[in-house]
Amino acid sequence: EPYPAAIEQGGGIRGLEAAEELGCLVFHMGTRAAPGGAVEVAGGRVLICVAVDEDRQAARRRAYLGLGAISFPGMRYRLDIGA
Repeated sequence: EPYPAAIEQGGGIRGLEAAEELGCLVFHMGTRAAPGGAVEVAGGRVLICVAVDEDRQAARRRAYLGLGAISFPGMRYRLDIGA
């Protein structure tokens, strides 16, 4: 699948805390602080969501659970990481 077009900037990001509560580490790359302490999309590759668990498959499942908790307008992600 081709790489997506540029993502819309300024969309609010939800679920970051929920992903962390599921045991994920969320690294920010294309984010910025928004008024009131929120986090919003600044463009490019926005986030990386990673997890550690008993084995690779368990870590992969946990990372995708965390990713499922996160949302923002135009969000896309790969489904083959760690497969």
